[in-house]
Amino acid sequence: MNRLFSNLKDKFSKASVNKKLYVFLVCVLISTLYWIVTILGNTYETNMNIEVTYQNQPKNKIILSELPNDINAHISGSGYSLLFYSLGLVTPEVKIDLSKIQMNKSESSSTVNYSNFKQSIEAQLGSRIHLLSLTPSNIEIITDNITEKLVKIEPVFEFSDNKQFQLSELIQIEPQKIKISGPKSIVDTIQEIPTELVRIQNNQPAKEIEVKIDPIFMKSKKLMTEDPSIKIRAKIDKYTEYTLKVPVMITNIPNDIEISVFPNQVEIKFMISIGKLSMLKKEDFLVLVDCSELNIQYKKLKVNIEKYPPFVTSISINPAKVEYVLRKKDR
Repeated sequence: MNRLFSNLKDKFSKASVNKKLYVFLVCVLISTLYWIVTILGNTYETNMNIEVTYQNQPKNKIILSELPNDINAHISGSGYSLLFYSLGLVTPEVKIDLSKIQMNKSESSSTVNYSNFKQSIEAQLGSRIHLLSLTPSNIEIITDNITEKLVKIEPVFEFSDNKQFQLSELIQIEPQKIKISGPKSIVDTIQEIPTELVRIQNNQPAKEIEVKIDPIFMKSKKLMTEDPSIKIRAKIDKYTEYTLKVPVMITNIPNDIEISVFPNQVEIKFMISIGKLSMLKKEDFLVLVDCSELNIQYKKLKVNIEKYPPFVTSISINPAKVEYVLRKKDR
């Protein structure tokens, strides 16, 4: 019997402790809610970003300046009202019609004052939010006239790291020129347009490749074209190093002197496609020394290569300079 009374006493004691805990937690919850309600009822100031979208380009103009994608609004309001914006439930925006911006004829810029959109922004924010200021307060829009031009295409290649393989045939480009349009101040300075990088492998047979005009270059220069891609044809062959001995010719010799050069032959070293070795002739090379470059202080003349076949590359001459001896002619 004593044990029964003891058990009942323990249960009532635990129930009393649990009841006190529940009462305490409820009080904490009520206090927290009251604190939140009080805090949200106060007025605060904060900053928020307002998205800016642009519509319609000005007629016959192109915009050169970078336009901001958002502006910073300094606002005030109750905690309740600002909570919607902090949670992203409301996202006001500004739409600017660029075609309606008045440009001075004598100038290529105009100023957009964001305060002109204050009423529109306040309407989106609602009556409980006050718009205090906008940053930046205005932006300068710089424009230029749009012009067109026909320009040459410059293919950009990356060849194999193996120097034995090189471009063996002239590149065929179709079309060779394209029409571009963009800011007059930029278009007037452009003479050629690069393509995207074309990687050519060793011993690649001649074939037609479609290549895009470099979009990064076009975007950076604010250029446009109706022909975003071209076709090119190129061939890579195996090359070998070859050496020829060629006589040194002398030009611009004064009438009253004779001149001799030593050595009277030089070595010409170059790279040539193995398939074109049979076409190689010594007569296709012409090396000269020019007597108009004679200088008593220097005992050597520079050797210049004046003519060589179009299918050889990486040409070097050894020696690059030759010694000379002058003699007066007998009268």
